[in-house]
Amino acid sequence: MPTLPHRLHCWCEKAYAKLFGTYAAIEGGFVDEALVDITGGVGGENISLAEADIEGVWERLLDYQSAGYLLGAGSPAGSDTDVSDEGIVQGHAYSCLRVVREGEHRLLKLRNPWGRGEWKGAWSDSSPLWTPRLKSRLGWSDADDGVFWMCLRDFCGHFASLYVCKIPSPAWSATAVDGEWHGESAGGCSNFPSVGSNPQWRLTIGSEPVACLMCLAQSDSRGADLDGDGKLDEPFAIGLAVVYKRGARVSKLYASDWCRRTSPFRNSREVSMDVTLEPRDGASATSYTLLPSTFEPGQERKFRIRVFSDKPVKIEPL
Repeated sequence: MPTLPHRLHCWCEKAYAKLFGTYAAIEGGFVDEALVDITGGVGGENISLAEADIEGVWERLLDYQSAGYLLGAGSPAGSDTDVSDEGIVQGHAYSCLRVVREGEHRLLKLRNPWGRGEWKGAWSDSSPLWTPRLKSRLGWSDADDGVFWMCLRDFCGHFASLYVCKIPSPAWSATAVDGEWHGESAGGCSNFPSVGSNPQWRLTIGSEPVACLMCLAQSDSRGADLDGDGKLDEPFAIGLAVVYKRGARVSKLYASDWCRRTSPFRNSREVSMDVTLEPRDGASATSYTLLPSTFEPGQERKFRIRVFSDKPVKIEPL
């Protein structure tokens, strides 16, 4: 993520606080959500590094960087007055600036937004692992500026989360629909017989495959005291499924249905997925069904679905 001059950083923070009403409303939160608000991108990727396969994390990092997505990392829970022996501030957000493979080395370039305080382990500024060639190739600098390098294994071992803000290509088409889970339409997920009561949309493509980035976002209570006690409403666990029902509504979900979904259900403001929709049976047009839901029935809230696609798609309510 680009580094902002101090004055511009303060201006951005002030504008962000004004958007949500107070500085208190932005005191906590997730990196990907802040990046979405600032850039207009798509969030919904919050990867637990403790549970993730290290090889899978590396492949994701390369894919995300290639796509031009913005990346952040969160350190393990704690107070930002606590610093590990290796120099990582606890309960703190970092920017992930670069992902690089140099020979057998898989390296990440990170930045502490404070502009000071760095990693002290392998590949830190003073590490003997740096050769003159690598210093030149990667722009090594021995300065306490908050910017440092570390290897993939140390990254996964000393950070808790990887946050992703997806930036759709400006050349792609964009479509958005608004809905609400309310009363009977708050049907919950496919674990419940009421799943078919959820709001649904038909998404139609032409005779060629269509690459899509889809996002489901629930309304956010930041900046509004919805329950009267000064506390923010917690987000529900939400998910979005794309189901092949020949354009019909979903009443039940079966294993035989062609289905791609955001997984698992997460208590997050938004969830997203990348999916390529394929034409079926040689038809000139193929219709899929979009099924947004909360995990539990009876959870009421407004939501929005955004679909970015490399070819135009048609979305209509069912």
